[in-house]
Amino acid sequence: MPDDQKDLMEANTHHAIGKIPDLLSKLEYVGQVQATAMMAAAIVANAGRPVSIKEVGELQRDLFFSMFAGSLQGHGAYTEWKKTADQRLAQPFR
Repeated sequence: MPDDQKDLMEANTHHAIGKIPDLLSKLEYVGQVQATAMMAAAIVANAGRPVSIKEVGELQRDLFFSMFAGSLQGHGAYTEWKKTADQRLAQPFR
């Protein structure tokens, strides 16, 4: 194999390895979203009433921000949510 092809393969390998932390971070986020979506679905299924898409979205947001707050400190959406979270979370979902 010519040296230029070896150099290209080596560069591509280093580039791919460098992306692993980013890919793992995205995979972790997808798992978090999936977990909160499943929890929201279970809560909605037990609500015993029709639930709007808006309510489901708000419920999932509350679950996500409550469960994974450590990784969200300083994010704008989390900061805004936190201002009214205690009041909202004190009320049961019915």
